Amino acid sequence: MKVLIGNSISKGLRTGLTKSFPKKQQVRASIGRFPSTEAFAEILDDVRGEAITIIQSIAATKNQTANDYAVQLLLLIDTLKEYGAGPIWVIEPFAGYGRQDKTRKGHHDSIACKSHARQLKNAGAVGFSTIEMHSERGLNFHREQFGDANVFNLDPTALLLKTLDIQDPSHVSVGGPDGSSDPRALKISKATGASMFHTEKHRDVLETEITHFDGDVAGQTADILDDMIDRGSTTFDCGEYLDARKAKAIEAASTHMIGSENSLEKLLTRRRADGRKRLFSRLIFSDTIDQEEEINRLNFQYPGAARRIKIFTTADLLAQHIKNDITNHPSMRPEPR
Repeated sequence: MKVLIGNSISKGLRTGLTKSFPKKQQVRASIGRFPSTEAFAEILDDVRGEAITIIQSIAATKNQTANDYAVQLLLLIDTLKEYGAGPIWVIEPFAGYGRQDKTRKGHHDSIACKSHARQLKNAGAVGFSTIEMHSERGLNFHREQFGDANVFNLDPTALLLKTLDIQDPSHVSVGGPDGSSDPRALKISKATGASMFHTEKHRDVLETEITHFDGDVAGQTADILDDMIDRGSTTFDCGEYLDARKAKAIEAASTHMIGSENSLEKLLTRRRADGRKRLFSRLIFSDTIDQEEEINRLNFQYPGAARRIKIFTTADLLAQHIKNDITNHPSMRPEPR
């Protein structure tokens, strides 16, 4: 089996993956946009009969939109099949449209997560994997297309736990910006002995409000754990709540850093209520979404800012998944030439 590392993959993740899959195991491709902004994909190797795993996150970077990367992924699958490739498995480290998994009451909204899963299947994919999908509903849309045995949702908790590096759990409290984060926080609490705080929020379109809080964080390092940070509104709300309750230090950790509307910069620069310290002493996230260019810009604009950012790599998690779960999967048997 061979791997095709897509154009949305961060430099750090790409470097890690190439250590596990040398050039002879990779499929080369030219992927991008024409000056007219139309997407294109060109396969540069003979792929006839080859089983191939494509790795492509569907999230905006400085150069392209999430929609660009989604269309390019579909073109990659279709083009590989056009030129004789065997079975194709898709890994989206950050899953496309995962939050568009339902319609609002009284509305007729697009359910883009469901549409995207169907498009992957129709293009020719036989399986789908991601890291910490936003909802079970989103996973079920993919299971409807590929079957239960052909959908994997990888758990990054061990990687997050190692990166948090909690040395003295008696002075640490973990929780999330809303109740959906409790299972994640509970795993970390059980593994380390850290206490927990609990938050409930109300969301109205783009605005959020904390409606309930339990926990004693005074004098503690409070770790906010979430699956993703986008505009950062819920993270800010939770951080300010913890600040008001006299947390000694506040850290924000997520698997996926989307970083819309310059939220990474805002997270780095927001100050605590007393104006003396930064609200967040540390930001932790993975390399599922390419933030390298933004971090370089912020480090130039705010010298030393990058020291408060800790990125954990998912390269080994993905490589082991490919080797252990996908390579010998019944759906990935190479086709005879």
